[in-house]
Amino acid sequence: MKSGAGDDPFSEDVAEVGFESEAERETDATLDETGNEVDDVRIGEGVSKDFVDEIVAGLEDIEDGSVQKTIAVRDGRIKALLIALDESDGDELVNLGQSLQESLGRDLDDEFDRSTIVRLAFRVALQEAAPETWEQLTQALGRYARRNI
Repeated sequence: MKSGAGDDPFSEDVAEVGFESEAERETDATLDETGNEVDDVRIGEGVSKDFVDEIVAGLEDIEDGSVQKTIAVRDGRIKALLIALDESDGDELVNLGQSLQESLGRDLDDEFDRSTIVRLAFRVALQEAAPETWEQLTQALGRYARRNI
């Protein structure tokens, strides 16, 4: 299993969460001519700097332990799917996981657990259905990583 697969994305260095694209690498390295961080370089139409700041604050709260990093979702249909994936011979789980990773442009892993599937599916949904929110999350993760290097 590839390092990080199945781990909570906020339990490790945020830079290894898997939200890395060319644009994010550019954002992570964006400094002004004096070497100071420029936070809002990619803040575009529909992207609220305040909301990005709220996400960063949430990441800090998770890191310092004041907010739990575990989430719970109540959905019997999704739970049934996850149980079936868990109980299958493994091919269904791996195929789904790799399809989700491909959608995100990530390297493919060979092993997955339910938590990883849910995280990947949520990321794909954000990226496709709410690209502005996805952009805000990636900006926040980059900003948080830069502050905590």
